[in-house]
Amino acid sequence: MSRKRTGMTAIKRENRPPKDMPWIWLTREMLESPAWRAMDMLAARRVVERIILEHMAHAGTENGNLIVTYADFSGYGIRDKTITTAIAVAEALGWIEITVHGKASFEDQRYASRYALTWLPQPARGKHATNRWREIKTAEAAKAVLTVAMDRREAKRNAKAARGIKGQSRGPKLKAAA
Repeated sequence: MSRKRTGMTAIKRENRPPKDMPWIWLTREMLESPAWRAMDMLAARRVVERIILEHMAHAGTENGNLIVTYADFSGYGIRDKTITTAIAVAEALGWIEITVHGKASFEDQRYASRYALTWLPQPARGKHATNRWREIKTAEAAKAVLTVAMDRREAKRNAKAARGIKGQSRGPKLKAAA
């Protein structure tokens, strides 16, 4: 005797992740967490989203080795002037981890940063998910974390400015030949 599949079984089947396209889990716990709500800076959420897209582009196998360049972030709609701050916010709140810090690139020498999503394991590195975002239990704790992150960011900016434009040391000014 065959039984017709209807009701909850059909709904469960329709509510599955799609088979023909990449997907990623964002749980209710994550979205309701103080760490997610504190990420009210739109650029910080876009940073996380862009790294998620990179993760999906690699079939979920390269977490911890996800290369996302400033051009990628900019192309995703994050203003150039806010990219560094947005990355600092997302990292401070525990959503991403910078596994390799990049540096300024030019010509054929490329030194892009590599990222990991903290709620997912990093198989290539043999690391389990850290879920650092869970460490932030209250809105006040999230604000404190952001304050510390912004203070560090400001200190880095000031140190860089003291060294000169783009980290170059300021030597004596050369006079033009007459």
